[in-house]
Amino acid sequence: MKTRNLLPIALLLTLISCSSNDDDSSDTSMPPGIEVCIVFAPNELGDQGYADRVLEGMLLFKQHLSAGDKNRVEFHYIAVSDTDAVRNELLRRNQQDTSPYTRRAYERRLLILTDRSLLHLLIDVPLGETDEVLVMNVADQYFQQTPKAGWLGTRLHLLNISAAEAARKFCQRIDSETNADVERQREVWLFQGYERDEVLADSINQAIDEYFSNGISKRIYSTEYMGTGNEAFNFAYIMGSIIQDGSYAVCNWASLNAALYANLYLEGSGDAEVIFVDTEIGSSAKYYPTIIRHYDRALYQWLERWLHAPAATMPQKEWHGAWDGYTTDNI
Repeated sequence: MKTRNLLPIALLLTLISCSSNDDDSSDTSMPPGIEVCIVFAPNELGDQGYADRVLEGMLLFKQHLSAGDKNRVEFHYIAVSDTDAVRNELLRRNQQDTSPYTRRAYERRLLILTDRSLLHLLIDVPLGETDEVLVMNVADQYFQQTPKAGWLGTRLHLLNISAAEAARKFCQRIDSETNADVERQREVWLFQGYERDEVLADSINQAIDEYFSNGISKRIYSTEYMGTGNEAFNFAYIMGSIIQDGSYAVCNWASLNAALYANLYLEGSGDAEVIFVDTEIGSSAKYYPTIIRHYDRALYQWLERWLHAPAATMPQKEWHGAWDGYTTDNI
């Protein structure tokens, strides 16, 4: 199975959880510090896809800091197993508005939230009057409902990457094949991590509806109520067995993509055509096409601009896609 070249997550977090600032706190000539804190949803890391790319984007940003910026930019990471633990870590972070390394007040702080499920935590977590928040991979309509959005004003930002163009390419393929071969079904199975009526930032579901004007059968399977841990992985594995021959499937199940792929690898997908989103998964024996959104590059470049821009001046919303090279596919 093809996997991404990542260090084990536990080791990686150990290596990067410390600050980039190693100077003596008694150095009064040191400029005020900058903190960047990224928060992952519970069990989000290790998906060989979106979340791991976000982490890579942070690492790229850290690696390319100038010598002067390395002395003042600190990095904190929150990646724990449940929502209460996330909240507790955020509360602990906000108990101090000074650097634990230099004992000086932060000049700027940025909080990055990687998932819509984290937005409600802003209700309880205190934020400073100069703190900024970057929300990632969240549809516009949910971003507009972000708690404290009015108070944050120009300090609240959104970074998204659409996969709509790749989805339309997939639709064209379905259209041509089902028109040419009566054995193929105009049926799409969507495996996604949210409720079936959820609007996702990847725009795949919307693109399918727009292309076929609802003239196609869709089956949407969500991870929202299927348990966690082994229970969820077992369910995802089983789902690989019930994709019907002659139909199409789009798999955007984060870490559960691996379980579904394992079934397809061992049992075969029959005549179904399967495509994976954000996960470069497959092998020479069992190959499946992919749609990749390059959140690593998008976050790295966003942070580079943020660091050198005046406070609260970054765009409120920033969207990327195939039109500017941030989404690629091999359909």
